[in-house]
Amino acid sequence: MVHPKVLAGYSDIAALHCGLHARTGLVTFHAPTVLASWPPFSVFFEDLNEEVYRVDRMLTQLRLAGLLDRIRGFVLGTCTNCDPGEGYGSLTLEEVLDEHVRPSGVPAFQGAMVGHQPRQFTLPVGVLAEIDADAGTLRMLEPAVA
Repeated sequence: MVHPKVLAGYSDIAALHCGLHARTGLVTFHAPTVLASWPPFSVFFEDLNEEVYRVDRMLTQLRLAGLLDRIRGFVLGTCTNCDPGEGYGSLTLEEVLDEHVRPSGVPAFQGAMVGHQPRQFTLPVGVLAEIDADAGTLRMLEPAVA
């Protein structure tokens, strides 16, 4: 008898979502946890209390590893308290994203309701989706569960 399980969570387990899907093809869910406020109805990037230079460093590592060359779209969720530093030459989050994501030419938008915020959507990781960057929407093209 099969007893399917759901892996749901966000933030610190993002690497686990990606690794499980890459190695097994399983669909997992970037989703609020029990302590989060569940919206009535519930790939991408979000963070909390991260200085912009550190986001720049993370995206630089992904670019140097060739991973940004393989993306087909980019959705930025909520980056709460991710403000530029006070120092000379500090970039905004939008400037960092323009530098790293825009050259790829893929559809990209920011402001998705995912990440560290009271109301957030659940997004399946590992299903085909369609991004409409002009409208700021993400639409699943296949079911996440059978």
